[in-house]
Amino acid sequence: MRTRLFTLLVVVVATTWFICSTTKAEILVQHLGSTDPETEGWALTNTGVDASSIGALTPDTGYEDAWMLNDDSASVRAYYRDDLTTAQMETLDWSNVDWQLDARLRVTSYDTMAYRCPTVHFVTPGAYTETGKDYIMDFGADAEGNAIVQLTGLSGTNTVTLDSGSYHDYSLRYNASTGTASLYINGSSTAALSGYTGTTKHSGYSATTSFVRFGSTATNSIGGANYSLVQFSVVPEPSTATLLGLGVLAFAVSFGWKCRSSQL
Repeated sequence: MRTRLFTLLVVVVATTWFICSTTKAEILVQHLGSTDPETEGWALTNTGVDASSIGALTPDTGYEDAWMLNDDSASVRAYYRDDLTTAQMETLDWSNVDWQLDARLRVTSYDTMAYRCPTVHFVTPGAYTETGKDYIMDFGADAEGNAIVQLTGLSGTNTVTLDSGSYHDYSLRYNASTGTASLYINGSSTAALSGYTGTTKHSGYSATTSFVRFGSTATNSIGGANYSLVQFSVVPEPSTATLLGLGVLAFAVSFGWKCRSSQL
């Protein structure tokens, strides 16, 4: 009897592991290292930032390969944008999708904590009057040059100051079951900020518009960063594996109990 139950439990674990391992994140948008973002599918909007302030760093002195974008004027802006395709927006059930917005960057110039300068953010599908949202990571630095990250629109404490001005990893992870996003920094398993529901989608964006942007998206402040990674990925229906695994477990327990009862 014990051998039979043990075998069933092994099947449960193996089945759940297989499903979880095959339910992987799908990368929809990505910038890597010193590659020109325009060759990766990003579109550049530049209203006057000097061309010498945008380009490849191979490597960023003392660090790693990255793409520089430095806006040193409070009257211009420059940023990259990559739109999700119609197929991506239509085939994904956005009400049941966990997503992740990752960035690895070093702040190089700043106006303390500037609004969207520099920034990395994701605009969801949906009308601004309904489900459409902006999820925004804004960056800056303090007087000592220590990096600051802000989740714009998060109530209460919405900033984190780090202990250096070097490269840092930022991962904004959205949980569809809670409807909130949490920010993880430098690989920590503990969220630095949580409970983020984003901000209302800008009224100028249509319901069928969804994209990722990075760079300087505001004209009233300065700010620059070197971007080693910007990536957006999704995990469709993340709860499926868990539910199926629990279902198999329930069946195994029930089957084992029936077998045991029949022997009494």
